[in-house]
Order: sequence, then structure tokens, then C-alpha cells
Amino acid sequence: MAFYSEEVINEVMTRNNIVDVVGSYVKLKKSGVSSYVGLCPFHREKTPSFHVDGDKQLYYCFGCKAGGNVIGFIKSYENLDFLDALKFLADRAGYTLPEAGFEYEKQKELKKRLYEMHKIAARFFYGELNSPLGNTAREYLDKRQISEGARKAFGLGYAPGAAKSLIDELKIHGFTESEMLEGGLVVRKEDGSYRDKFFKRLMFPIIDVFGNVVAFGGRVLDDGLPKYLNSPETAIFTKSKNLYNLNNARKTKSREFILVEGNMDVISIYQAGFKNVVAPMGTAFNERHARILKRYVDSIILLFDSDEAGTKGALKASEFLTSEGIRVRILQ
Repeated sequence: MAFYSEEVINEVMTRNNIVDVVGSYVKLKKSGVSSYVGLCPFHREKTPSFHVDGDKQLYYCFGCKAGGNVIGFIKSYENLDFLDALKFLADRAGYTLPEAGFEYEKQKELKKRLYEMHKIAARFFYGELNSPLGNTAREYLDKRQISEGARKAFGLGYAPGAAKSLIDELKIHGFTESEMLEGGLVVRKEDGSYRDKFFKRLMFPIIDVFGNVVAFGGRVLDDGLPKYLNSPETAIFTKSKNLYNLNNARKTKSREFILVEGNMDVISIYQAGFKNVVAPMGTAFNERHARILKRYVDSIILLFDSDEAGTKGALKASEFLTSEGIRVRILQ
């Protein structure tokens, strides 16, 4: 884990005026020379009691007593730990946190390229879903009663059958096949040529807590195997560090999440009005997932299949969760 000097932390805060940062989340009204007031984002109120002091670079709510500096605000509002909040603000200000010199800069540039590549791939898949080629995938979603709103909210897409559809699209945007391989979006055949990793699949973009598309899950629409195919681990994606829909669930501010088994379970429950729902991706729920959830919740409702495998999975997940001090309830 990286640790930063007080000088670096102060530099990040200096580059992020608290009035500007808070003002991007809360509608503020000037109430003095450098003071602003608005409705508190941390509790419900009709009369503004949330104050931001531009001179002191602090915020305070006289209603719920929440207060602190700009890092504290981002920690609370975005549900991040201190280091992630610091990185969030550093990125916002275009400031590079000092880490491991050249190697760090090289890795940072790689991640930047992979984020952009995945964003373009997500747009491509989304467009294909809504094209004539995506008819079978749309019929499947209609059958599963997945609404248009949910399809847009989760950026669902379709990987067409041609072996190089995505490769050709990414080449237009200047990406090389070696970069695509690094990002897990293509596979290299024995003869050294490349083909798309995903084809003829319903596509689920996997989004991290900062809103970046970092990987994909793909479901076949026929009897092909494997039924589900996920991106491999890359510089921007680690299966045990990501949970599907965590980016949305944490914004609900609920201290209780619903944990389900798969992407379609998440989407079905989400469109029924429960946005605080998450699922592991391409791997069984483990202790690292539990530690991540500990940042955001005090309790979990487990909603797994009622068959033998689902029951075993729920019991195992409950062990990891309770070991982190999270209250668990199992819903049949």
C-alpha cells in the first residue's frame, strides 16, 4: 500500500478547492464573503444546514454533524477509503501522485490506454446490440423481461459473430493488437494471428467504483460452451477486487447490500427498484470480496439459488462476511 507525505496530501487538497468539489455534487448558495450553504447530501432535510467555508476549506452540517476537509467529503460521498479518495482528487486535478518513478509512469500510461480501449469496446458492443445483428440478443433480453432502461443503465451490448469485428473497430482508434491482447479483448491463435475473445455473446461491461469500464462478461445465446466467459485479469481488472454493480450500489448510501450470484440476477433486481445489489464476477465469492464490502456495508442479504450449489455458496459467502464483522441474512 502506498503512503503519502503531508506535503503531497496538502498539494492534492490545494489543487481541489472545496467549494468547486462540493459544488459539483451539491447546489450551493453564497451566504457570505467565502461561505456557502446548501441541502446536506448526507441526510434528508428541507432547510439548508450544510455549510462550506472557502477560506478554511472545510464543510460542516449543523443537522447531522458531518464535517471535514475536501478529502473527507469525497470519502463520505463516494464511499471511498482515504487512499482512494486521495487518488480520486489527484486524478480530478490532473496531479500525478509520486510513486515508483519511470515504472509507475509506464504502468499509468498502460492503464490509461486500457481504460480508453474498454470504453470504445463498450460503445461498440452497445451499438451492435441495437443493430440488426443484435436481434437474437434483444429477443433474449425481451424474454428475460429486461427493460430498455436497464439495458442502458448497464450498457448491455452484443459481440457479433465475425472473428475480427472488435479488432477492426479498435484499430480505427489507433490501438494495436498487442495492446488488445494486454487488455484481454483478443486471443492469439497458434499461427500468431488474432481474433476477438468475445463473439456471438450478450455483453456485460464491468465497471469499477470510479466509473471506468475495466472488463467484460459475455453470455452465449445458444447451447455453446462456456455459458459465461469473462475477461482475464489485466492491469486494470482483478476478479477478486471487483463486484458487479458496486459502482451503483455504493451510491445508494445504504449500509445493507443484496448479494446475488450473477449479472442477470443483479439486473433483474436492480430494475425492480433495489439498486443496492452486487455479484462476484467469474470467481466464487471470497475473503477479498468481503473486505471490499466491509467499506460500504454493515449487513448483507444473501440471495443465491436454492439448489445444492447455491446453498453451499451462500454458506461459504456467509463465513467470509461474518469474519469481517458483517451481519448476514439469507433469503430463500
